[in-house]
Amino acid sequence: MAPAPRLSLALVCAAITSFFSCSRATPMPSQAVVAEQQTHESAIDGLIDSYVHERGFAGVVFAEFHDRPVLFKAYGLANREEGVDNTNETRFPIASISKTFVAAAVLRLVADGKISLDAPIGKYLPSLPKRIGEPVTVKMLLAHTSGLPREMPMEPTETLDLKTQVSRIAALPLGQKPGLKFGYSNAGYVLLGAIVQATCGRSYEAYLANEIFGRAKLTDTGQILGTSPVDHLAVGYGLGRTGLTRPPRARHLGIYPAGGLYSTAGDLARWAHALDDGSVLPPELSREMFRAQVREGDSPGDSTGYGWSLRSDASGRVFRIIAGSGDGGKTILLREPTLGLTVVVLSNIGETPIVDISKGIVALLMDRPVKKPQACRVADASAFRDLEGDYDFSGTGLDVQMAKRDMRVALIEQDGRFFLWEASDNSAELLCEKDKETLVLSYTNEIAITFERPEAFDPEAEKVHDAKSTTPQPTMVFTWDDKAYRAPRAPFNNAPRKAPPKKRAH
Repeated sequence: MAPAPRLSLALVCAAITSFFSCSRATPMPSQAVVAEQQTHESAIDGLIDSYVHERGFAGVVFAEFHDRPVLFKAYGLANREEGVDNTNETRFPIASISKTFVAAAVLRLVADGKISLDAPIGKYLPSLPKRIGEPVTVKMLLAHTSGLPREMPMEPTETLDLKTQVSRIAALPLGQKPGLKFGYSNAGYVLLGAIVQATCGRSYEAYLANEIFGRAKLTDTGQILGTSPVDHLAVGYGLGRTGLTRPPRARHLGIYPAGGLYSTAGDLARWAHALDDGSVLPPELSREMFRAQVREGDSPGDSTGYGWSLRSDASGRVFRIIAGSGDGGKTILLREPTLGLTVVVLSNIGETPIVDISKGIVALLMDRPVKKPQACRVADASAFRDLEGDYDFSGTGLDVQMAKRDMRVALIEQDGRFFLWEASDNSAELLCEKDKETLVLSYTNEIAITFERPEAFDPEAEKVHDAKSTTPQPTMVFTWDDKAYRAPRAPFNNAPRKAPPKKRAH
């Protein structure tokens, strides 16, 4: 199905009047400003169309510059089985963008005198063991410096309340000394949700609904609860080992502060403004949310605030960024207030290169050249084809970091494109070539995959490799957060190796 016709500037303004008053653009913009906005609208729409055709993008895009709307448009299907289009009102699971709401809830309670940022978290969650409750502070959880692992043990079919989740996190080891350095942790944000509930005098979800969503006037944002239906929610799609799948819409069926909300592009754009206009937080705490707390990444300009990543450019501008990733979708919210620049991209396709799309939109708004996406392939498929197969990272430490008992992955190929399949949730992610020896996920460079071939490695011998074989096998090296995890290829007959079908653009 072809994307909907491009909205004119006037229609964009009319479409979003309910959540952004176009009066903020008064006096009426000059003809030059209108021409610039129309140029930006056309360029961004063309960029997104290229992602629709080259990478199968489906979702909703919102962009504004100088606090004036530029593009607000839906692409592709919200439900493929029923042929339902995405619209500007379509709701999406927003995954880790949920953390910005958790952080705001904590700071709202700081403003009310119920939480101290420097307090040890054991003050609010006394069931935690002293090894976690005493050295870890609220501030460390907010800034991802607690030392807790990224994930806690959970299954998509479980219904977990916050008390149960806290008890599971209590059993996890600390991977590093608290406060030492950045280490992204969903488990830490679950604890923050539990602290909110412990201090606010009501349930976590009720507090967010009244004190956060209500203050920001968000009418299309809420909790994904169990199997309860959510009106106008996009169906997420991802690749499994045998083709297109419908992954779970949340990590589990209970309350999940680290990533359990849904929202719309319109609500998220309004949310980005609400954090600056005083409706949610007093100015001093809003500034604290966006103050660099710890370096994040390799660049000196990369840091983290509370719930947000912060990226500084050469001119000193600080871009606030939060991205969410689920097996059936990718999301991103970006804001630079001095430019009046806001970008929201919501996708219900799990392999969406969400960061590349948002970077392209920002570049176009700032009149910088942008390369349109190319099909994600490797230059020489034969360089990786002999490495296809299953690699079991169970027991390597990666399983602990990801809190998964089954940490088998597989390298699989389809028409010269390679995918990384994960057994625990039957999901496959598209891989791109970083260099002739390295593969990365299509939407992020956070993880790098390389291979070590044994000296006696014979690609032809792989064809007869089985559980009793002593044939030397290659090793996959999975590098993440400056740590390298290694796993040799498992027996050829360990699991079927059917590749996903070629994705069709729509």
